[in-house]
Amino acid sequence: PEPPAEAGGAGDGATGPRGGSWGQRFAQQELAAWRPIMRPWHYAAVLFVGGAAMLATGVSCLRSTRGLTEIRWDYSAFPAFGSVGTTAANKFNLLRSGNGTGWLMQHSVAVPSDMQPPINVYYRVSGVFQNYRRYTKSRSSKQMRGPTKSGEQPLKASELALCAPQLYETGEPNARLPQDGLVLPCGLQAWSFFNDTFQIRKVVSGEGQSVPVDMNFNNIAWSADQQLYGNISAENFNTLPAYRGGKAMQEEVWQSDPDGSGGSNLQPLRGGQALEEDVWESTTLQQNEDFHVWMRLGIKPTVQKLYGVIEEPLRAGQELKIFGFNRFNSYEYGGRKELILSEQNFLGSAKDGSRFLGYAYCTVGILASLAGLALQFAFCIQPRRFGDISYLSWNREGAR
Repeated sequence: PEPPAEAGGAGDGATGPRGGSWGQRFAQQELAAWRPIMRPWHYAAVLFVGGAAMLATGVSCLRSTRGLTEIRWDYSAFPAFGSVGTTAANKFNLLRSGNGTGWLMQHSVAVPSDMQPPINVYYRVSGVFQNYRRYTKSRSSKQMRGPTKSGEQPLKASELALCAPQLYETGEPNARLPQDGLVLPCGLQAWSFFNDTFQIRKVVSGEGQSVPVDMNFNNIAWSADQQLYGNISAENFNTLPAYRGGKAMQEEVWQSDPDGSGGSNLQPLRGGQALEEDVWESTTLQQNEDFHVWMRLGIKPTVQKLYGVIEEPLRAGQELKIFGFNRFNSYEYGGRKELILSEQNFLGSAKDGSRFLGYAYCTVGILASLAGLALQFAFCIQPRRFGDISYLSWNREGAR
């Protein structure tokens, strides 16, 4: 028998729940819904099409990466003086005992193919392990921000326990130093600030002279990182050579061309050093973008960080002279150092990272496509009729 019709139902043209307006039925979730039932070939198609899309993306990444031009200079080699400087311990002690000037390194290279700006310049150091737990904790963000309120006093040593063991410049309080040698910024991260410097020059054809390449050192750090540091000056920070772990909070200005070929470099940069004299410009924590780049920790044992950006094209066959001062003491743990010049693509300019991303997309795309084909093949071998109730558990043979 038919159930009795509700009073005021849809058949009467009333405005009840099922005969109401579209808005009322939508609010009561009574609109007809499309509930697709996925078949095996649907899943196979999704896997195959998704895999093909990822494979195409991976191939695109690899093709764009292959077109990048890179110049690498491994400057880990160290000048040996007789039997001195031949072992890692000798090299470590030579840099440690010096006055911080370092050792002048020189390299000549021809540009293999045209390189279009912007051309990123990176330094790469292996064996740093910036993701090590003790290293990551050894800092004080509050100290580097500085006082934020009028009359607020700088942090005391008792409030900087996380910076140990690089809390005092000499390792312990020293009354002969300002603030008893308390370091600002303190901690292992800041203490190991990378301090190798470079200058890149291009040889003028037919003149035997070289001129500096136009390199930009501004905007190399994230704007969000710059907001983490206050406009305060460093104190007791890598000033004593015997206790120095890296660079001081200052920038180096090139005074004369190293090869004596004439010309001048007017750009204030950390890109080299005069042979006779050092001239340094002190900077605050907020101004020093090199420091911001270094303090953004790397996730791998080998760190690669931006040093500057070349803003002029380099033509194929152009001879470049690269001068650098080897100061960063990575010889105790066998760390290797490289300078990298790399073009950019839509993925950036870290060629190794772009290549990895391309291979990752290709691998996942191939696996997904194979899974889709395997699923469709299995369905063709053992097909099932849609809605076949014989596969229900209570209809199977032997089911209770």
